[in-house]
Amino acid sequence: MTWMLRKSPLGEEEVRTALAARGVSPTPQRIAIARYVLTCETHPTAEEIFFRVRETLAGVSQATVYNTLNRLVDAGLLQTVQRSGERVRYDGNTDHHHHFLDEDTGEIHDIDPRALHVHLDDALAHALNVRRVRVTLEGRRAPVPGAPADQRHDEPST
Repeated sequence: MTWMLRKSPLGEEEVRTALAARGVSPTPQRIAIARYVLTCETHPTAEEIFFRVRETLAGVSQATVYNTLNRLVDAGLLQTVQRSGERVRYDGNTDHHHHFLDEDTGEIHDIDPRALHVHLDDALAHALNVRRVRVTLEGRRAPVPGAPADQRHDEPST
């Protein structure tokens, strides 16, 4: 098992279907924005999404990106990730998972929940009605021995 979850590429029709299933009209702008976030390996900010989508859809505005992201979050197609004092980032993975913040790059990666075990002791489990556990690990990826400098990090296998 590897610790990092990978996203699969999605075609326009798959995104259109996902939007419609959540009650979101599949306009060209919404499709482009959703497709980018749903297939992005990291968790981009609205600004990053705007600049990336604008490369293929020149007429898209920042307001459209922000409004669409809010609509996609409300529809349950995306979720937000935010650390204290930082910009909101968007995550196309709404299944249970954890995160790793790479301090070298600032990127946030999804961690397979089977790779990290969280246990509440009895006192805590009885004192709190826990609805969800989200863990964010922060650090640097370990160097891969013998790899060239530009490819020094890789996901470990377990």
